[in-house]
Amino acid sequence: MGDKSIKDFIEKRGASLAMPCILFLIGLFFIVYPGSAIDITVKLIGIIFIIVGAFVACTLIVSYSPLLLVLAIVLVGVGLSCIALSSSIATIILKIVGVLIVASGIMSLLDVYKIKNKTDKFVWYVIINVLTIILGAVIVFIPMNVATAIVRMLGIFMAVMGVINIFNKYTVYREGRYVNDGSDVVWEE
Repeated sequence: MGDKSIKDFIEKRGASLAMPCILFLIGLFFIVYPGSAIDITVKLIGIIFIIVGAFVACTLIVSYSPLLLVLAIVLVGVGLSCIALSSSIATIILKIVGVLIVASGIMSLLDVYKIKNKTDKFVWYVIINVLTIILGAVIVFIPMNVATAIVRMLGIFMAVMGVINIFNKYTVYREGRYVNDGSDVVWEE
């Protein structure tokens, strides 16, 4: 069977730890620096807008379309805005999402009112929609606090999943029969 120690695992299958370790490190970054994670995400989106705008501008040369020129300028402008004003852009987007959640909750509450006498779960539906409206209002009034909390929760989830995946990789290696021909772990029958 061979040695099933952690040292042997790292020597033979250490590369399989790359993704779980990256997941764990990103999770830690999200936990410790949630505001930076939000800023980096908005900046990456800005870079994508700039690349798409540049691509559209390059196709402009071929088509000579004024509409494509305007589209390219708008895309590059949005991308530069995302890079320069990442925190402000994130706040604006979160406030818009909050307003949409409040509007959705109000519309659902109106729909629930229409079925008031037709269901015995009326109170439950009202509670769910009122909580939705409250959540939307919280996002509107303190968007970055909510976003920071969500990013931290996501970071905790990612870090835990990274650790679980690291232990799973070793457990599968230890309990399985390692085949040296390059194939994966094969379970013993």
